[in-house]
Amino acid sequence: MKLPKLCRNKTRNRAFVLERGKKIYLGKWGAPETEAAYQLYIHNLTSKLPTAPPANNGVGVTIVELTAAFFEARADYYVKNGRQTHQLARFRTAAEYPVRYYGDLPVRLFGPKKLLECRAMMEESGRFARKYINTLITCFRGIIKFGVEHELAPPEILVALQAVSPLKRGRSVSREMPPVEAVPPQIVDATCELLSSTVAAMVKVQRYTGMRPGEICAMRAGDVYMGDDIWIYTVRSDKTDYRRPLWAKKRIPLGPKAQAVLFPFLLAKEGEPDASVFSPRDAAEERAREAAPQERRRRQNK
Repeated sequence: MKLPKLCRNKTRNRAFVLERGKKIYLGKWGAPETEAAYQLYIHNLTSKLPTAPPANNGVGVTIVELTAAFFEARADYYVKNGRQTHQLARFRTAAEYPVRYYGDLPVRLFGPKKLLECRAMMEESGRFARKYINTLITCFRGIIKFGVEHELAPPEILVALQAVSPLKRGRSVSREMPPVEAVPPQIVDATCELLSSTVAAMVKVQRYTGMRPGEICAMRAGDVYMGDDIWIYTVRSDKTDYRRPLWAKKRIPLGPKAQAVLFPFLLAKEGEPDASVFSPRDAAEERAREAAPQERRRRQNK
């Protein structure tokens, strides 16, 4: 098996490895945490999930062995529409400090004090905001939970780690992220004037409905039911699919403003229920048409 090399994105000064043609970023280039993440990544590729649970309920299993078993088992779990989601990358980040400093420690000895030490190092590193550190601690507890589920870790360790309270606002040295506020309408209007008509229409529909970017990009002509007053967009696959029964789909109402924007695009796709309402090809062709006169003038001025 050929192991992937650690590569550098010079523009972002970040380290990454290529996995099935996709870049997996591991952190800042040259940072010790990045090297630890890379070593963990390689360990994940070369390690195999034990075929039988260790004796005495996982007494001999170390942190790095448990983490490797977790990633081996979850490699194809966090996948949506054939692509790996960002959740597995969060687990990798969550395991960096425990693996780096306590990788050889048996899981049964990794108690709340060890977890608090790892959390303190996350805070001091300055890499993460307070809320994200809380997310990472939850993710690492998820790795321990996996160990309990597969009898690789004693249940009392998971119970003990659940006693670690999340960081509170104003009581942590980690930074606070400002709240995400809505973009002022005048800025949205000014931006739309500089966009192609396809992209501007996508922005406007999002503005009128509040749907996610992925939902507007995935919209098909047959997904829109054109009623008398309110149209309904039935999303084929969305971020929270796994929380609903198979028969339940997310439905987004489309009011008069959204209808006015969508109508010419739906009319152009009439009779093609599986055609994308906002086609990347159409947008590219539009940009090419708009750029053609400018290119001719540039050549004439030479």
